[in-house]
Amino acid sequence: MEAAAAASLTCEFQESPQIERIHRCLQLLYGEGERNCLWLTGDRFRSLLALLGRNQQGIGSSAFSRYVHNVEKADLPKAAKDDIDATIDAVYAAMQEVNGPFLDVEGVGIYHHQSRLNHSCVPNVEVSFAAGNHVLSIVAMQDINIGEEVCISYLDECMRDRSRHSRQKHLRENYLFACTCPLCIAQEDQEDVTSDEGEEDDEDEDDCVCEEDM
Repeated sequence: MEAAAAASLTCEFQESPQIERIHRCLQLLYGEGERNCLWLTGDRFRSLLALLGRNQQGIGSSAFSRYVHNVEKADLPKAAKDDIDATIDAVYAAMQEVNGPFLDVEGVGIYHHQSRLNHSCVPNVEVSFAAGNHVLSIVAMQDINIGEEVCISYLDECMRDRSRHSRQKHLRENYLFACTCPLCIAQEDQEDVTSDEGEEDDEDEDDCVCEEDM
């Protein structure tokens, strides 16, 4: 990330009232002794929070997500499949009202190799919790050439299908960087959406219920 862009994003991050509330709660919880103050000072706390936010991985180990994957693999008549899909959508919509977008996540962790992977809007690997527990696998989605960077996506499938403007906005607000992946570079000439289109994008996102492990 360019230094100027990083500085700009850090300023946006520092102005977040939610971050300030978390910061103050931790100060009250742990006190303001010399040792605690090391990472509870404003700038260092924000750096630590950004580090965790960028590198932690949601652990997608819910029993319902395993059920959904099994349904996807099952050889079912179309009518039965449509009925089950409608039920699954309804369950996910109800879960989203309580859990937010991280529907299949039962916790978070920092993994040695996964935390080193950069984001791309066109990833060549994906994170999987095939055993239904905390054990993480990095699975190739396509052939990967020798010397090619291995990238995951910090966005769910719904978000990856949206405009460059929407993807960039989400990544700036949630991960504090401007994406320079091949897709974003190829779409640099795309016009930014207007405010009205942005509102429509937000409504579309609310209607789009996806599994998200990030």
